[in-house]
Amino acid sequence: MKEADIPDKFPIPWANSASGTHKRSIPTSSQIGTTDGRASLEDGWVPLNFIDESAGGVPPSGKDDNGIKNRMTATLRWYSAGMHPKYDSSFSTAIGGYPLGAVLMKSDNSGFWRSTADDNTTNPDTGGAGWVSMTVTATTDPTFANDSTTPASTSWVRRAMTNIMIQLGFSASFGNNGYIKFPSCLGSFHIQWGLTPVLSSVSDTVVTLPTPFANAFYGLVLSQGYIAGSGVTSSVSSEPYNLSQFIARGSISAQSYHFIAIGR
Repeated sequence: MKEADIPDKFPIPWANSASGTHKRSIPTSSQIGTTDGRASLEDGWVPLNFIDESAGGVPPSGKDDNGIKNRMTATLRWYSAGMHPKYDSSFSTAIGGYPLGAVLMKSDNSGFWRSTADDNTTNPDTGGAGWVSMTVTATTDPTFANDSTTPASTSWVRRAMTNIMIQLGFSASFGNNGYIKFPSCLGSFHIQWGLTPVLSSVSDTVVTLPTPFANAFYGLVLSQGYIAGSGVTSSVSSEPYNLSQFIARGSISAQSYHFIAIGR
């Protein structure tokens, strides 16, 4: 079967406009001995319906036929419209409890409950055992502390994104001097930037990074701030000194330089 094999839906139930003269509700209990030939959920069509009238049988009732088809197609129509059942105490008792994996809409329509046990008769909307919430929201978990395997709504994920990034190990500081640190799952990559103090053209200057690298200082680039049309240019040389500093010397004294450094 394929996803595209979608059958026609019921826009209205069978016998939707049939009057009580031509349609009647189907009882659950057997009607044998109560109403000859009457159908029920217990018996379906009864034995008398399969016996010729000349031999004492009773023909199936069109009212019963319309009644059961109306009930079935009304249910199919409801599900086809995207609806989900909520907890129903009477129904739960009738079927001996909801099965493992059953999914019910929450009473306030905010999400779903999933049954974690067979024969589950407890009410999830009042804290009954054997149910887990299938939706975590910022309303029910404002501190983003939920540590379960419960699926989260997209709105919760959006609101929790900062906390998620922090938990993963992302950190950052933004400004003229700043950095971005990536988590270990991304190799602990670390990029930072800033403006050097005034450099000398006759001696080395040791520049301290905004934050030290933890494991390795791979390299850096420096660039002079240029004023358009001035024609003033310079060169600069630099080299990592240790995990928290680099050395640099410019071709022009009293000049600061922008830098970007990478490491991990």
